Amino acid sequence: MNPVISDEMQENIYKVVLTEILVDVLNKKVQLADSEGKEGYRDYLNKGLQKAIKNHREFKTYMFENHIKIHPVKVIDEWIVQYDYSIQQNGGYKQGYIRFWKAAIKLHLKKMTKEIFGKEV
Repeated sequence: MNPVISDEMQENIYKVVLTEILVDVLNKKVQLADSEGKEGYRDYLNKGLQKAIKNHREFKTYMFENHIKIHPVKVIDEWIVQYDYSIQQNGGYKQGYIRFWKAAIKLHLKKMTKEIFGKEV
């Protein structure tokens, strides 16, 4: 059972998880472009990566200020992953989880890359 938390906290938990995945994916793409010698594409990806890192840092600052901790991913089955989180409030802890369908993560990442780059990468 998930704790009763504000919509803002819930949204930030989602954003932290998704931007963390986005940063990881963009890092891998930058390394691949670098190994293939595609300098222009690498520089293009680096600009977007810096924006994603900046956004991730802002979300993590919010999480730190509100005492929210996200635990490592758990693979539920081949299609679903789960992120557990805990929130320190009023001298106690509230624990919950969010689950993502892996295909939905890809869809969210496409939307996020459109926001950062103006198109899909």
